[in-house]
Amino acid sequence: MYIGHRFPLGGLWWPTVGEDIRIEDMGTLPGKCVLIEAKVPEQIGHDTHRISVDVSQLRRYVSSMIPVYYIFPLPPWSGKLHDSDWLGPQRRADLAYRRAGNLWFGNWTYACSARDLLEHLRPRPSQSAVTLTSLPPVNWKWPDFWTELIRCGSDVMPSAFIVPPQPPQPPRQEGPSDGGTTREDLRDSLARALRGLTGVDDSNSGARLPDILVDRSVIGPEGVRHNLPDYSRMTSVSNSIREQLRTSPKQYFVPRDAQSSYYVRMPGSSLAKNLSELTGGPAPTDATSATDIHLSVAAIPFFHLYL
Repeated sequence: MYIGHRFPLGGLWWPTVGEDIRIEDMGTLPGKCVLIEAKVPEQIGHDTHRISVDVSQLRRYVSSMIPVYYIFPLPPWSGKLHDSDWLGPQRRADLAYRRAGNLWFGNWTYACSARDLLEHLRPRPSQSAVTLTSLPPVNWKWPDFWTELIRCGSDVMPSAFIVPPQPPQPPRQEGPSDGGTTREDLRDSLARALRGLTGVDDSNSGARLPDILVDRSVIGPEGVRHNLPDYSRMTSVSNSIREQLRTSPKQYFVPRDAQSSYYVRMPGSSLAKNLSELTGGPAPTDATSATDIHLSVAAIPFFHLYL
């Protein structure tokens, strides 16, 4: 619900267990995407919760061309929620919304990359599953993760970029000899595409949305006029863009490697094969814990990015 509300034109595709993630699931509009593995805490005994991480699954995710991020809810109550005094008069359903205040799930849900998680857990070769006892040093609270992501991330928060074909542009800085490009160059490409496809010449790189996609009709307290996203207009424009891109193959860029800040263009066929391997591997090895595959695709169109 949170992702659908914050990114109305985005998408969260959560395939059933054993179903492949297709390259089309990455989104039909230019933008960026990541893969999300949502873990489910398991109650152990009367008071404690446990999160078990399947090691073979984790190693497979680290090999993903599209970066995978684990989502860990760390429940602040003991035992079963409906038996706990922690909730007070609040309804359980209210935890999904910020109106729950300090009880909101975003305050006790964290994200970290699969690669950082593997380095943090350091499982032995013989281990099939590892219990999470602490978070990796590099982690984000749930809302902070998405805020950083729409700002096009950082070296510690890579993602995949989906860019429409465009005339070549001079790089922002000298790239590697293999033709890699920087995250900043890809962000600029998305900004040019957004301006070009919407027909708006807005060179202000600090603007969230082109003027055509902003609704200024809402007037708040003391006559302050708010610049809110015009979702009706965005939907109309996005449909038009999909038609324009129907015959133009999108370009996919993924991190060159874990230690590099450069991105490389990846053929769709190679990316599709890698995606299939992620969900087509062996089933989780620890049948006694909540280690089912909960891998989903979070696609964020360029409308929602800070460009």
